Amino acid sequence: RSAVKMEVAKQQHVDLCGDEEAVDDDDTTRAAVAIRAVQEHQQQPFAVIDLTGDDDGGSAYCFARELSTTLNHAPWRQKSLRELQQERSDWKIAQSLQLKTEARKRARHESVERSDEALARRLQEMQKEEEETKRTDEELARRLQELEEEEQAARRKAKVEEEVFDVLSEHRKGIHQL
Repeated sequence: RSAVKMEVAKQQHVDLCGDEEAVDDDDTTRAAVAIRAVQEHQQQPFAVIDLTGDDDGGSAYCFARELSTTLNHAPWRQKSLRELQQERSDWKIAQSLQLKTEARKRARHESVERSDEALARRLQEMQKEEEETKRTDEELARRLQELEEEEQAARRKAKVEEEVFDVLSEHRKGIHQL
């Protein structure tokens, strides 16, 4: 195919290099490179864009369009400048959307991290409160134990006093009876 296209360019005396000479090897090479680039361009819209090498997309498009116009019998169709500009615009919009999406993902991720950190801090606070409550409960349990022991001691003492009183009462009765 490329050979046929280059032959068509030679037959029409297309001066692709712009050196105002008859079609020569430079033109043939330029045609081959341009044809290959345009074919690749149709498959990957922005993979090969600057055919002239001057880092100016516009002239690359113009060159590609001129080439496709000159080789109008070729079995492939070159997109118009407007179509290419629209593709480029669409591509830029897609890139912008992708960047915005990535920024949102990063922001969400950072928000989740901050939320996780806040939850971790709150969990630590709750654990400290729980430990303090546990210590307070232990202290209250110890104090309750002491009070129960004091109460039991007071009951034993009261019981002993009651028994002593009963014994003394019986002795008094016995003494009165005598």
